[in-house]
Amino acid sequence: IEDWKCEWKSASSAAQKLIWIDKVKVIVWWFCSAETIAAWTIAQPNRVVMISPVSSSPDIANIWDYIFRFYNDAYVTKKLSDHVQSLWANKIFVLAENTDVSIGFLKWLKSSFKWEIEEQMYQKEEKDFQMIAKQIKSKINESDFLIFLPSSDESTIGIINAFDKEWILSTMKGRIASNEIVNSATSYDALWTKLDWIKTTQLINLWALPSSAKDLKDDMLKNFSINSDPLRAVLEWDAMQLAIDAVVEAGNNWEKIKNYFTSYNSSSPRKWYFGDYYFTPERDAHWLDFLVYEIKDGQLVNGK
Repeated sequence: IEDWKCEWKSASSAAQKLIWIDKVKVIVWWFCSAETIAAWTIAQPNRVVMISPVSSSPDIANIWDYIFRFYNDAYVTKKLSDHVQSLWANKIFVLAENTDVSIGFLKWLKSSFKWEIEEQMYQKEEKDFQMIAKQIKSKINESDFLIFLPSSDESTIGIINAFDKEWILSTMKGRIASNEIVNSATSYDALWTKLDWIKTTQLINLWALPSSAKDLKDDMLKNFSINSDPLRAVLEWDAMQLAIDAVVEAGNNWEKIKNYFTSYNSSSPRKWYFGDYYFTPERDAHWLDFLVYEIKDGQLVNGK
């Protein structure tokens, strides 16, 4: 186990240690797309298969045939942009955090939305969201739809509270969206009374799980995940299980490990607690679809 710290240098060093010293044949890596690419530069020449729960940049699909993952921004942004356009929105305003995650999401949103997008970035260290809300309020009021893309609980809470104080939540009622906004219990508990009518794209409705899946999610968060939200915890769990199953079945041969991953298909998908999936030719998991939900009385409703 190594801490990649969402940094290129740390990811490269961690990958070298795992591959050269620990002799691993599969790396289950974590979150940031930049660290994924850094680790790939070490994994490729050493023939080590990689699998990520949530590294989401669509660019990763193009760099190597031995990288697998569960989450792709191209899918979720297409779902969100189609939904926004179905509401006859011709102009949207996007407030995004200056991180790889939000920038990647915004990039693909632009490529899939047909009409005008105006954007404003803020730094990861930003604390004064009240000031930002005041600055962009007039631009938001001139737009048909508002999308905000935070990368942390602190940003989510700060933005929603600022939007509430500036009456943006009420003036844009039913015309605000984000991505995976209710995965974290921290932001959900702090904000649920203010979230009504906000739309959110979700891979899994974590608040309406069958009991067996809920127990697994809670156990992962309690015992195995540090500073993690429930979505990442459950995806991390299955990525680890998939890697273990592949090595048990295929041994240390990287080609056989890859073939194990790709052996699942539409006729014979991999079954797990949250649904069935298999990998597409681009090595992305084809499974439970991304849906756009509306938040009402603290619940996710009307998933489309």
